[in-house]
Amino acid sequence: MRAVRCERQGPPEEMKLIELPDPKPAAGEAVVRLHFCGLNHRDVWIRQGLYARIQLPSVLGSDGAGVVESVGADVDSKLVGKRAVIIPCERWGPDPAVQSKDFLILGMPRQGTMAEKIAVPASMIVDLPESISFEDAAALPVAGITAYRSLVTRGGLKRGEHVWVTGIGGGVATLAMLFAKALGAQVSVTSGSDEKLAKARELGAIAAANYKAKGWEKDL
Repeated sequence: MRAVRCERQGPPEEMKLIELPDPKPAAGEAVVRLHFCGLNHRDVWIRQGLYARIQLPSVLGSDGAGVVESVGADVDSKLVGKRAVIIPCERWGPDPAVQSKDFLILGMPRQGTMAEKIAVPASMIVDLPESISFEDAAALPVAGITAYRSLVTRGGLKRGEHVWVTGIGGGVATLAMLFAKALGAQVSVTSGSDEKLAKARELGAIAAANYKAKGWEKDL
């Protein structure tokens, strides 16, 4: 299979298109043929040497969606052929609020989604409804989990509260705004882009301010 591997820390040229053996599912695993993968800041930070415990070379990429191609022992064979999105978090641990010391995210050290196929624990695979495209699904997991955990698991957001989302327009910030609204909160946003602020208003922000403007805080 083809994959994009980060050979070492450095410029974008350190990302190389290579050939690797097709993965085989171990017991409890499934192989997903990926249709799309997502790019996160994490991938860029690893290449730049700005991430913890970097182990290279490694196939990066945490988000991906595709079709289950094969399964290992102890996995229901009915999973084969299913549309799937991959949850990138592994070994979180028993405490919902704090990850364990063994916590991993796909894409270093475990092979990531910048490849034609990937083998992952079947527990990390979620059915993808026909109403969501592979492309859209591949952009959701890392940003969505981060936003939801910030608001709910750590923030304890309740209906009727007011949330201020900074940096609107990015994946985490935009999903945080949408999640907060869905949970019954009011949302104000800030950004340095008037275009992003206009889109946020369309999506339901009650106030939007450009922090580059003098006296911007009065717009909130």
